[in-house]
Amino acid sequence: MSEIQDKIRDIREGSPTLAEALQEISRAKAQEVTKRWEGYPGKNMRGVASFKTRNGEATIGGVRFHSDPDRLDSVEVWVGPQQGPPTSRLINPPTLVPDPTGEVVLTEENKLRGKTTVRRYRVDPLQAIAEFIASHHGRSEQG
Repeated sequence: MSEIQDKIRDIREGSPTLAEALQEISRAKAQEVTKRWEGYPGKNMRGVASFKTRNGEATIGGVRFHSDPDRLDSVEVWVGPQQGPPTSRLINPPTLVPDPTGEVVLTEENKLRGKTTVRRYRVDPLQAIAEFIASHHGRSEQG
């Protein structure tokens, strides 16, 4: 398993309440996404990176950690060059992308149908955010 997945598991197991676990998991994921963005080698000279996704291409121009002590921490994401306000703020940002050879295996049981579904994922927070952006055609969910 990856370091972030191990950290999430440890938080779940060690938190006294579900609310505290969610706060800590959201913070850990937002910090991990930010760290990966800062060290991402695929940015061009303007600091913008392009990703191929299942829904087309997505462009990320910036990712910044946003701490919120009263709520859940998040990441602010810019589509295109980082200027003006962020395009999106992702609370509890995604870290997994579907991958048939991925190391993260999630199993869902549908007891009514007597069916078990197994899905495989890989840990790739930046690609996961790109998938989110592409699924929204580069637009923010804000009204």
